[in-house]
Amino acid sequence: HQKVGRNYPDQGDSSCSFWMEDSDDKPHECLILVRPETEKEKFSAFVIARVHENHFARWASEHFRSVLSSARSTAESYLNRPGIAELREMDEQFYVVISMQSFKRGMPLLPAYPDEHCLTEIDAGEPFGLRRWVRYEPSTKKFQLAQYLPIFMQRLGFEIEAYNSLDGQKLVPYQCVVRRADWEQMRSRFLVAYPLQKTAYRHANVGSGTPGVREDVLPKFVTSTAVNIQERMEQEAWPKLVVRKTFLDLEDDTSSSGSPKVRPPRRPKTTHFGRLLVPSLP
Repeated sequence: HQKVGRNYPDQGDSSCSFWMEDSDDKPHECLILVRPETEKEKFSAFVIARVHENHFARWASEHFRSVLSSARSTAESYLNRPGIAELREMDEQFYVVISMQSFKRGMPLLPAYPDEHCLTEIDAGEPFGLRRWVRYEPSTKKFQLAQYLPIFMQRLGFEIEAYNSLDGQKLVPYQCVVRRADWEQMRSRFLVAYPLQKTAYRHANVGSGTPGVREDVLPKFVTSTAVNIQERMEQEAWPKLVVRKTFLDLEDDTSSSGSPKVRPPRRPKTTHFGRLLVPSLP
């Protein structure tokens, strides 16, 4: 397996991970991480590999040194080869992000096949062979633009691949990415057909609201609710707050040692909720 990611674990990072599941006992794993330095156009590359032994014969040390030296030279040559700057610029423009919004009156429509029962008909689509339209029925519970756009273009006679993720990050459902070269070939046809879809949508739903489409927009990714390890450690370092009716108590921490902490000679005074807890001095 192989997975490419960007902006993880830190902003600006690029990573590529490899793993094989041929053995449950000894899986093969490798991670390549490239991180930008403070100096412009300079990067640090890290290669992390999993090995299944922690002790090696002395005679193997010299061979390991040779392998690592060769890997370092190869990485430096590869990352500094001629044209790498131009290649990064091409990578930034390789995909185009498509976004759809504002379909509050049901799913968008699709051009109907000749033998298909249509939902609505519009005279404006007659010159383009797009008079009849049907409702799009997604294969999943929620709408996914990455599924709708290829079907729409297929009914126009084009084949296109759309993706719901970019650089290893999942896009929101109403966005997708396509290869820019593919999009430019069919863009003119789409710009003719999609306004007709909006006309048919208004006619079918008897309203002014229609799903609009924009191209070359900034990607919006599905946010993760996971908390990183450092934040979790900081949160767990605080004692737990327990609310009992109108009083506040701090729960005893017994996780660090086997026995609970000894209560001080005098119990701290508590007051009603909304005021500070001030322990009495012995």
